[in-house]
This record gives sequence, C-alpha cells and structure tokens, in this order.
Amino acid sequence: MNTKYTKCYALPTPVYNCKTLTSLELYNWRIRVPGRVTGLSVVRSLVLRNAVATDADLRRMISLCRGIWRSAMSTRRGTSSAPSLEKLEIHSFRPLRISVKKAPRLDTVRLSLSYYWPKFYWRDDDTMYSGEDYSCDFQKIAKREYEKTDEASNMVTFLGGLRSAKDLRLCLRPEYVEVLAMAKVPSRRDCPRKFWEEQIDADYCVQNHLSSVTFHIDSLSESNPCVGLCQFLVMNARVLQRVSIEYFRWRVKPEHAAKLEAIRSELNLWPRASPNVLLELCPLDRYPCN
Repeated sequence: MNTKYTKCYALPTPVYNCKTLTSLELYNWRIRVPGRVTGLSVVRSLVLRNAVATDADLRRMISLCRGIWRSAMSTRRGTSSAPSLEKLEIHSFRPLRISVKKAPRLDTVRLSLSYYWPKFYWRDDDTMYSGEDYSCDFQKIAKREYEKTDEASNMVTFLGGLRSAKDLRLCLRPEYVEVLAMAKVPSRRDCPRKFWEEQIDADYCVQNHLSSVTFHIDSLSESNPCVGLCQFLVMNARVLQRVSIEYFRWRVKPEHAAKLEAIRSELNLWPRASPNVLLELCPLDRYPCN
C-alpha cells in the first residue's frame, strides 16, 4: 500500500514476476506492465483502488491473472477481458470509462462513483500535458475533467458489458449526479427514461439475465437524473425480481413525508417487464458497506 495520497508511484517490477501470489491488492499505484512478465498467473483476486493505468496496461494486468474470479478496481479507465471473472467491484473518485468484454461468468457487479475531495485524487502530473498552469488547484483540475467527460456515455459503455450479470449495485453520490447533469441527462421530472432508452440496447445488456438491482442515490430529489436509469431497467429487465432504491433517512425531513409517499406511489405506477418484480424504497441510517 502506498500511503501518500498525492503521490502515485510506479509498481515495482518484482511484483509482476511473483509466481506465488494468489491475491493482490494495490492502493494508489501506477500500473505499467513490463514487456516481459513471468508471474501473476495464479492470482484469483485482484483489487486496484485509486490506481492509474492505461487501457493497454489494464488489459495486460487482467490477462496475466488467468485464474481471476474476483476483481475490484478503482482506476481512471480501461477495458477488461476475464473469462473466469465472477465478481466485479469498481470504486472511483474520478470519471472513468470501463468496458467489460468476454466475461461470460460475471454474476455480481458493484459500481460506486463519488467525486468529492479532489485534492486527494488529482495529482500534479495530471496537468503535465494540459498546457495550463493550475498551480496544484485540484478543484480546477477536477472541474476541467468533469467538463470534458461524458458520464452518460461512460455509463452506457459500462452497462453494455454486463451481458450475464444477475446482481447489480450502483452507488451514485451527489457529486456524480452533478457531473451527470453536465451531460444534459434529463431530471426525473423531465422523463429521463426516454433518454436512456435511446442510449442503451436493452436486448444486449440487461433484458434476460438481470434479477436484482440496488440503487444508492443519497436523496430522492426531482432533479436527480439517475432515477430515469432505474426506471429504464425496471421497464426492460424481464427476469428482474427486486429493485431497491436506497437513500439516507436523515435527508428526508418530517415536512417531506407527503413528497416521499408521492414518490412511493409513482414507483408503483412504473410499467415493468417482469410482473413479479418488487420495487422498494429503503431508508438508510449509515453509508452502505457493499
């Protein structure tokens, strides 16, 4: 583990050549896979948190772990192919594009996006090729990246790779929702479902295998565009059994009780592809552990 939040060092070469590792967890490292690698072939669990890697290096890292069945990643972007992968966890504090390909055994997926405290997750070298001097103003660096990121397209790419997943959990914090709004995704009051229908091929990624979906969206504000994504899944996943929408109890004040009941009634009116699906609002007293 690299404990220096603002420094991201290159992972030492001997790690890539270790032949006995079965579990590898890396925090705050830069992945640069050497040209010749002799190890990692028996790694079954790979965890990358706040790691930085190019598409090519991330693909190579995962392909080296031939027996991998669990992967947890917090990276900038990447395309992963893992025939043995059964569980995928991604925790990101920065915009990213992840495309999962050739993962026929993938069963459980967790995606957590939370764009707060940029001073911990942006580094000096992120401005190296920008042509601008931000003088380590990480808030400005973050804003620049948000403006150049199409988060709606990123989400579409991610969901497009879930061709066999049965259990999906999306934890989308307020900061992510704000960035999603920059991509002009409609809010709940502006029929965002149609937006997602135009972007996602339901036959390809969710229709015949997704059985459980959990959304953690902090609050139930009408301006939240993530609700439309949830509605899209309900209307297209034919074998869906349960949809849980989690929110923090303390965000709903007593005077908002009528509004909460109106949202609950609205959920019951959603058209659904699976006649037996259970839609529920779940108040939380603390941040979910998984």
